[in-house]
Amino acid sequence: MRALATTACVSVTANAFTGGSHSTRPGVRQGPHCFTPKPRTVRPSRGACRVFAMAPVKPKVTFVTTTTPELLLKLQNGSDVRGVALEGVAGESVTMNEEATFLIAEAFVEWLAVALKKDVKDVVVAVGRDPRLSGPNLANACFAGFESAGCTRVVDLGIATTPACFMSTISESTNYDAAVMLTASHLPFNRNGAKFFTKQGGLNKIDIAAIMEAASAKCEHAPGGHPIPQLNDDLSSAIEIVETKPFLPLYAAQLRRLICDGVGETEHDKPLRGMKIAVDAGNGSGGFFATDVLAPLGADVSGSQFLDPDGTFPNHRYALGLSFAAPL
Repeated sequence: MRALATTACVSVTANAFTGGSHSTRPGVRQGPHCFTPKPRTVRPSRGACRVFAMAPVKPKVTFVTTTTPELLLKLQNGSDVRGVALEGVAGESVTMNEEATFLIAEAFVEWLAVALKKDVKDVVVAVGRDPRLSGPNLANACFAGFESAGCTRVVDLGIATTPACFMSTISESTNYDAAVMLTASHLPFNRNGAKFFTKQGGLNKIDIAAIMEAASAKCEHAPGGHPIPQLNDDLSSAIEIVETKPFLPLYAAQLRRLICDGVGETEHDKPLRGMKIAVDAGNGSGGFFATDVLAPLGADVSGSQFLDPDGTFPNHRYALGLSFAAPL
Protein backbone atom coordinates (compact mmCIF):
# COMPACT_ATOMS: atom_id res chain seq x y z
CA MET A 1 0.00 0.00 0.00
CA ARG A 2 1.36 3.41 -0.93
CA ALA A 3 2.23 5.83 1.86
CA LEU A 4 -0.18 8.77 1.99
CA ALA A 5 1.56 11.62 3.76
CA THR A 6 5.21 10.93 3.03
CA THR A 7 6.97 14.12 2.05
CA ALA A 8 10.13 14.04 -0.02
CA CYS A 9 12.29 17.14 -0.08
CA VAL A 10 14.47 17.71 -3.13
CA SER A 11 17.16 20.37 -3.34
CA VAL A 12 17.85 21.32 -6.94
CA THR A 13 21.02 23.23 -7.74
CA ALA A 14 21.95 24.30 -11.26
CA ASN A 15 24.99 22.46 -12.61
CA ALA A 16 27.84 24.93 -12.97
CA PHE A 17 29.11 23.39 -16.18
CA THR A 18 28.03 24.19 -19.69
CA GLY A 19 25.63 21.57 -20.98
CA GLY A 20 25.24 20.07 -17.49
CA SER A 21 21.93 18.88 -16.12
CA HIS A 22 20.34 19.68 -12.77
CA SER A 23 21.54 17.58 -9.87
CA THR A 24 19.02 16.41 -7.30
CA ARG A 25 19.38 14.79 -3.98
CA PRO A 26 16.17 13.76 -2.26
CA GLY A 27 15.60 13.19 1.41
CA VAL A 28 12.44 11.79 2.95
CA ARG A 29 10.84 13.20 6.04
CA GLN A 30 7.41 13.04 7.69
CA GLY A 31 5.56 16.29 8.28
CA PRO A 32 5.04 19.71 6.68
CA HIS A 33 8.64 20.95 6.85
CA CYS A 34 11.83 19.60 5.40
CA PHE A 35 15.57 20.00 5.46
CA THR A 36 17.84 21.33 2.74
CA PRO A 37 20.38 18.61 1.97
CA LYS A 38 23.93 19.54 1.08
CA PRO A 39 24.37 19.59 -2.71
CA ARG A 40 26.57 16.78 -3.91
CA THR A 41 29.79 17.53 -5.69
CA VAL A 42 29.48 17.30 -9.45
CA ARG A 43 32.67 16.81 -11.42
CA PRO A 44 32.87 18.19 -14.95
CA SER A 45 32.83 15.72 -17.78
CA ARG A 46 35.94 15.53 -19.97
CA GLY A 47 36.06 18.51 -22.27
CA ALA A 48 33.47 20.52 -20.37
CA CYS A 49 33.97 24.26 -20.04
CA ARG A 50 34.10 25.49 -16.43
CA VAL A 51 31.92 28.53 -15.68
CA PHE A 52 32.52 30.49 -12.46
CA ALA A 53 29.50 32.11 -10.79
CA MET A 54 29.85 35.53 -9.18
CA ALA A 55 27.59 34.50 -6.24
CA PRO A 56 26.29 31.21 -4.87
CA VAL A 57 22.96 30.04 -6.25
CA LYS A 58 20.28 29.43 -3.63
CA PRO A 59 19.05 25.84 -4.00
CA LYS A 60 15.48 25.38 -5.09
CA VAL A 61 13.74 23.13 -2.60
CA THR A 62 10.66 21.16 -3.55
CA PHE A 63 8.27 18.79 -1.79
CA VAL A 64 6.78 15.61 -3.17
CA THR A 65 3.75 14.03 -1.51
CA THR A 66 1.63 11.18 -2.80
CA THR A 67 -2.01 10.15 -2.78
CA THR A 68 -4.13 7.48 -4.46
CA PRO A 69 -6.95 7.63 -7.02
CA GLU A 70 -9.32 6.09 -4.48
CA LEU A 71 -8.55 8.70 -1.83
CA LEU A 72 -9.01 11.52 -4.31
CA LEU A 73 -12.51 10.37 -5.22
CA LYS A 74 -13.46 10.15 -1.54
CA LEU A 75 -12.59 13.84 -1.03
CA GLN A 76 -15.71 15.00 -2.86
CA ASN A 77 -18.30 16.36 -0.46
CA GLY A 78 -21.28 17.19 -2.63
CA SER A 79 -20.46 20.44 -4.42
CA ASP A 80 -17.08 20.93 -2.76
CA VAL A 81 -14.01 19.01 -1.60
CA ARG A 82 -12.99 18.24 2.00
CA GLY A 83 -10.44 16.11 3.78
CA VAL A 84 -7.93 15.83 6.60
CA ALA A 85 -5.03 18.18 5.87
CA LEU A 86 -2.95 17.97 9.05
CA GLU A 87 -1.81 15.27 11.42
CA GLY A 88 -2.55 15.69 15.10
CA VAL A 89 -5.91 14.02 15.69
CA ALA A 90 -5.84 10.36 16.66
CA GLY A 91 -7.32 8.05 14.05
CA GLU A 92 -7.42 10.72 11.33
CA SER A 93 -4.82 10.20 8.60
CA VAL A 94 -4.01 12.99 6.15
CA THR A 95 -6.07 12.65 2.97
CA MET A 96 -5.96 16.15 1.47
CA ASN A 97 -2.26 16.82 1.08
CA GLU A 98 -0.28 18.88 -1.42
CA GLU A 99 -0.35 16.22 -4.14
CA ALA A 100 -4.12 15.82 -3.90
CA THR A 101 -4.54 19.60 -4.09
CA PHE A 102 -2.10 19.85 -7.01
CA LEU A 103 -4.02 17.27 -9.04
CA ILE A 104 -7.43 18.79 -8.23
CA ALA A 105 -6.21 22.28 -9.18
CA GLU A 106 -4.72 21.02 -12.43
CA ALA A 107 -7.93 19.18 -13.31
CA PHE A 108 -10.08 22.19 -12.35
CA VAL A 109 -8.27 24.69 -14.57
CA GLU A 110 -8.36 22.27 -17.50
CA TRP A 111 -12.11 21.78 -16.95
CA LEU A 112 -12.46 25.58 -16.72
CA ALA A 113 -10.61 26.21 -19.97
CA VAL A 114 -13.01 23.89 -21.79
CA ALA A 115 -16.05 25.48 -20.13
CA LEU A 116 -14.88 29.00 -21.02
CA LYS A 117 -13.61 28.00 -24.48
CA LYS A 118 -10.26 29.55 -23.66
CA ASP A 119 -6.68 28.41 -23.86
CA VAL A 120 -5.41 27.47 -20.40
CA LYS A 121 -2.68 30.09 -20.66
CA ASP A 122 -5.37 32.79 -20.87
CA VAL A 123 -7.35 31.59 -17.85
CA VAL A 124 -6.86 33.60 -14.64
CA VAL A 125 -7.76 31.91 -11.36
CA ALA A 126 -7.64 33.42 -7.86
CA VAL A 127 -7.17 31.49 -4.63
CA GLY A 128 -8.35 32.63 -1.21
CA ARG A 129 -8.13 30.80 2.09
CA ASP A 130 -9.27 30.88 5.68
CA PRO A 131 -6.58 30.98 8.41
CA ARG A 132 -6.17 27.20 8.75
CA LEU A 133 -2.56 26.16 9.33
CA SER A 134 -2.59 24.02 6.19
CA GLY A 135 -3.84 26.91 4.05
CA PRO A 136 -0.53 28.34 2.75
CA ASN A 137 0.80 24.92 1.71
CA LEU A 138 -2.42 23.93 -0.05
CA ALA A 139 -2.68 27.32 -1.79
CA ASN A 140 0.89 26.85 -2.99
CA ALA A 141 -0.02 23.39 -4.28
CA CYS A 142 -2.97 24.94 -6.15
CA PHE A 143 -0.65 27.42 -7.84
CA ALA A 144 1.75 24.62 -8.80
CA GLY A 145 -1.13 22.67 -10.32
CA PHE A 146 -2.31 25.70 -12.28
CA GLU A 147 1.21 26.30 -13.57
CA SER A 148 1.57 22.66 -14.56
CA ALA A 149 -1.66 22.90 -16.58
CA GLY A 150 -0.31 25.91 -18.48
CA CYS A 151 -1.61 28.99 -16.63
CA THR A 152 0.56 32.08 -16.99
CA ARG A 153 -1.09 34.24 -14.30
CA VAL A 154 -2.80 33.27 -11.05
CA VAL A 155 -3.71 35.42 -8.06
CA ASP A 156 -3.19 34.90 -4.35
CA LEU A 157 -6.03 36.61 -2.47
CA GLY A 158 -4.55 35.72 0.91
CA ILE A 159 -6.97 35.43 3.84
CA ALA A 160 -10.49 35.69 2.46
CA THR A 161 -14.08 34.66 3.07
CA THR A 162 -16.12 32.45 0.77
CA PRO A 163 -18.40 35.29 -0.43
CA ALA A 164 -15.35 37.51 -1.02
CA CYS A 165 -13.74 34.78 -3.07
CA PHE A 166 -16.77 34.64 -5.38
CA MET A 167 -16.98 38.43 -5.59
CA SER A 168 -13.42 38.54 -6.93
CA THR A 169 -14.76 36.93 -10.12
CA ILE A 170 -17.42 39.56 -10.79
CA SER A 171 -15.89 42.74 -9.36
CA GLU A 172 -14.93 45.13 -12.14
CA SER A 173 -11.42 45.78 -10.84
CA THR A 174 -10.51 42.09 -10.57
CA ASN A 175 -12.82 40.14 -12.91
CA TYR A 176 -11.02 36.81 -12.52
CA ASP A 177 -12.24 33.87 -14.58
CA ALA A 178 -12.66 31.71 -11.48
CA ALA A 179 -11.75 31.45 -7.83
CA VAL A 180 -10.98 28.69 -5.37
CA MET A 181 -11.68 29.12 -1.67
CA LEU A 182 -9.65 26.86 0.59
CA THR A 183 -11.75 26.23 3.68
CA ALA A 184 -13.46 23.49 5.64
CA SER A 185 -16.07 25.87 7.09
CA HIS A 186 -16.85 24.96 10.72
CA LEU A 187 -14.79 21.75 10.80
CA PRO A 188 -11.79 21.31 13.17
CA PHE A 189 -8.32 22.77 12.59
CA ASN A 190 -6.90 19.64 10.96
CA ARG A 191 -9.42 19.64 8.10
CA ASN A 192 -9.37 21.66 4.91
CA GLY A 193 -11.18 21.72 1.62
CA ALA A 194 -11.97 23.70 -1.51
CA LYS A 195 -14.96 25.50 -2.98
CA PHE A 196 -14.91 26.44 -6.66
CA PHE A 197 -16.48 29.49 -8.30
CA THR A 198 -16.96 30.92 -11.76
CA LYS A 199 -18.79 34.14 -12.60
CA GLN A 200 -22.01 32.11 -12.65
CA GLY A 201 -21.58 30.96 -9.05
CA GLY A 202 -20.39 27.82 -7.31
CA LEU A 203 -19.78 24.60 -9.19
CA ASN A 204 -22.37 21.88 -8.70
CA LYS A 205 -22.02 18.26 -7.66
CA ILE A 206 -21.77 17.01 -11.25
CA ASP A 207 -19.00 19.50 -12.07
CA ILE A 208 -17.00 18.48 -9.00
CA ALA A 209 -17.42 14.79 -9.83
CA ALA A 210 -16.00 15.38 -13.32
CA ILE A 211 -13.02 17.27 -11.89
CA MET A 212 -12.32 14.59 -9.29
CA GLU A 213 -12.49 11.85 -11.92
CA ALA A 214 -9.95 13.76 -14.00
CA ALA A 215 -7.70 14.28 -10.96
CA SER A 216 -7.94 10.56 -10.14
CA ALA A 217 -6.90 9.65 -13.69
CA LYS A 218 -3.92 12.00 -13.42
CA CYS A 219 -2.92 10.25 -10.20
CA GLU A 220 -2.99 6.89 -12.00
CA HIS A 221 -0.47 8.20 -14.53
CA ALA A 222 1.82 9.83 -11.95
CA PRO A 223 1.69 7.73 -8.77
CA GLY A 224 5.00 9.11 -7.53
CA GLY A 225 3.66 12.63 -7.07
CA HIS A 226 4.80 16.00 -8.38
CA PRO A 227 7.51 18.34 -7.03
CA ILE A 228 6.07 21.52 -5.49
CA PRO A 229 8.31 24.51 -4.62
CA GLN A 230 8.77 25.22 -0.94
CA LEU A 231 7.07 28.32 0.47
CA ASN A 232 9.06 31.47 1.07
CA ASP A 233 9.97 32.34 4.65
CA ASP A 234 6.90 34.60 4.90
CA LEU A 235 4.67 31.69 3.75
CA SER A 236 4.08 33.29 0.34
CA SER A 237 4.41 31.22 -2.82
CA ALA A 238 7.70 31.16 -4.70
CA ILE A 239 5.98 30.18 -7.94
CA GLU A 240 6.69 32.87 -10.55
CA ILE A 241 3.20 33.11 -12.08
CA VAL A 242 1.62 34.04 -8.72
CA GLU A 243 0.47 37.63 -8.23
CA THR A 244 -0.34 38.59 -4.63
CA LYS A 245 -3.43 40.82 -4.41
CA PRO A 246 -5.37 40.68 -1.10
CA PHE A 247 -9.08 41.12 -1.80
CA LEU A 248 -10.63 41.65 1.64
CA PRO A 249 -9.93 45.44 1.70
CA LEU A 250 -11.77 45.85 -1.60
CA TYR A 251 -14.58 43.57 -0.44
CA ALA A 252 -14.97 45.53 2.81
CA ALA A 253 -15.30 48.74 0.79
CA GLN A 254 -17.99 47.09 -1.35
CA LEU A 255 -19.95 46.09 1.77
CA ARG A 256 -19.72 49.60 3.22
CA ARG A 257 -21.08 51.03 -0.04
CA LEU A 258 -23.95 48.53 -0.04
CA ILE A 259 -24.95 49.54 3.49
CA CYS A 260 -24.69 53.24 2.73
CA ASP A 261 -26.68 52.91 -0.49
CA GLY A 262 -29.31 50.89 1.35
CA VAL A 263 -29.96 53.62 3.91
CA GLY A 264 -29.34 56.54 1.57
CA GLU A 265 -26.33 57.98 3.42
CA THR A 266 -22.59 58.27 2.88
CA GLU A 267 -19.73 56.79 4.89
CA HIS A 268 -19.04 60.29 6.23
CA ASP A 269 -22.56 60.32 7.70
CA LYS A 270 -21.74 57.26 9.85
CA PRO A 271 -25.10 55.57 9.15
CA LEU A 272 -24.59 52.98 11.91
CA ARG A 273 -23.89 55.53 14.62
CA GLY A 274 -25.60 54.74 17.89
CA MET A 275 -25.88 51.04 17.08
CA LYS A 276 -24.18 48.32 19.12
CA ILE A 277 -23.33 45.34 16.93
CA ALA A 278 -21.36 42.33 18.19
CA VAL A 279 -19.49 40.03 15.84
CA ASP A 280 -18.22 36.61 16.88
CA ALA A 281 -15.72 35.60 14.19
CA GLY A 282 -14.58 32.41 15.93
CA ASN A 283 -10.96 33.25 14.95
CA GLY A 284 -11.85 32.66 11.31
CA SER A 285 -11.68 35.11 8.42
CA GLY A 286 -14.72 37.20 9.36
CA GLY A 287 -13.25 39.54 11.97
CA PHE A 288 -12.78 42.22 9.30
CA PHE A 289 -16.56 42.68 9.21
CA ALA A 290 -16.43 44.32 12.64
CA THR A 291 -13.24 46.33 12.18
CA ASP A 292 -13.40 47.25 8.48
CA VAL A 293 -17.13 47.38 7.72
CA LEU A 294 -19.23 48.14 10.80
CA ALA A 295 -16.87 50.29 12.88
CA PRO A 296 -15.98 52.70 10.03
CA LEU A 297 -19.72 53.31 9.57
CA GLY A 298 -20.09 54.33 13.22
CA ALA A 299 -21.17 51.10 14.90
CA ASP A 300 -20.00 50.25 18.40
CA VAL A 301 -18.40 46.81 17.99
CA SER A 302 -16.83 46.65 21.45
CA GLY A 303 -18.94 43.58 22.31
CA SER A 304 -17.29 41.56 19.54
CA GLN A 305 -15.02 38.61 20.26
CA PHE A 306 -12.48 36.30 18.63
CA LEU A 307 -11.86 38.65 15.70
CA ASP A 308 -8.21 37.74 15.11
CA PRO A 309 -7.65 34.97 12.55
CA ASP A 310 -6.05 31.94 14.22
CA GLY A 311 -5.77 28.64 12.36
CA THR A 312 -5.80 26.63 15.57
CA PHE A 313 -9.29 27.99 16.36
CA PRO A 314 -8.60 28.16 20.11
CA ASN A 315 -12.07 29.52 20.90
CA HIS A 316 -14.05 27.43 18.42
CA ARG A 317 -16.09 25.45 20.94
CA TYR A 318 -16.50 28.46 23.20
CA ALA A 319 -17.66 30.63 20.31
CA LEU A 320 -20.17 28.07 19.09
CA GLY A 321 -21.68 27.72 22.54
CA LEU A 322 -21.78 31.35 23.65
CA SER A 323 -21.98 33.44 20.48
CA PHE A 324 -25.56 34.43 21.26
CA ALA A 325 -24.59 35.48 24.78
CA ALA A 326 -21.91 37.99 23.77
CA PRO A 327 -22.37 41.29 25.64
CA LEU A 328 -23.77 44.19 23.64
